[in-house]
Amino acid sequence: MTVEGTVGLTVGALSGAASAALEASAGQSGISVPIISALVGGAVSYGILRGTVMALEARHKDLREELHTIRDTVHSVAEKVARIEGTMERRGSPRV
Repeated sequence: MTVEGTVGLTVGALSGAASAALEASAGQSGISVPIISALVGGAVSYGILRGTVMALEARHKDLREELHTIRDTVHSVAEKVARIEGTMERRGSPRV
């Protein structure tokens, strides 16, 4: 089970238990309100967490692509600097 599912079930169970306790303290014996409370609480928390995870996954993908581009640029620049140094050494200019 995913983290989102676990959290959704936990929030749903706690919402249902709290609703049932409130109804019991008020002297009512209905079960429909705690069940609805559990379902709504679980569904809302699951939806919020799932949306957050999807947004973070998309941002992670973007960051990986940006880092890949940076790595390629650094590699290209290092290669060009090495070529320039090699040319300077062949021409007799000392490398500093």
